[in-house]
Amino acid sequence: MKNCFKGVLAVIILVLVAIGCKTAQTGDSILFSDNFSDASTLASNWIIHDDKNPSSGPSLWVLQEEKLMQKSNIFRSGADEYKFFEGTHIVTKIGSDWGNYEFSVDFTIAGDDDGVGVLFRYQDPEHYYRFVTVTDPGNKGPFRKLQVKDGDKYSTIAESDEGYDSAKPHKVKVRLVGKSIVILFDDKEILSAEDSRYSSGRIGLMSYAEQPVFDNVLVIAR
Repeated sequence: MKNCFKGVLAVIILVLVAIGCKTAQTGDSILFSDNFSDASTLASNWIIHDDKNPSSGPSLWVLQEEKLMQKSNIFRSGADEYKFFEGTHIVTKIGSDWGNYEFSVDFTIAGDDDGVGVLFRYQDPEHYYRFVTVTDPGNKGPFRKLQVKDGDKYSTIAESDEGYDSAKPHKVKVRLVGKSIVILFDDKEILSAEDSRYSSGRIGLMSYAEQPVFDNVLVIAR
């Protein structure tokens, strides 16, 4: 009976150790997180960049009600507006060496139904990948695009003709392993592609003629 008890106890200990190791490994894999509960994180964690030829700007990125908000209607104006769908973006100060990772963020819309998106493997304002979505038919929506920016040009590497529901919250998740890029929207895989132009880089958030509200940014090593 004692031997049986010792065996059961040993199994329990092994299970608890395994759970503890898994938790520690998961915790150690977090590269970056920000739930915007501390007002100082806007300056300490992020860099703001307004895109070229801004109209209705400048941008107004603020922390309010423990969320990150962009409260102006800034957009890149001119004849090439719909080549870019730009306005303003904000990127992490750290992460230039992040290679394989999973990046997720929640967003809602406080304005209308124009452009919102995320940036990843960000090198500088002219070199990065992005996922951008627009719903407004007046601004060429609805669409969802996975794009790569190289200089002053975007190349679309995957897309669909869906937008987002401006009346409800959404979650965007990006999975990056090697040259594989997978976009999940509300936990459903929607776009994927392979591209090797940028193998590492920071993450960011963007808006185009929109007032998005972001929360729960998380970056995990893959």
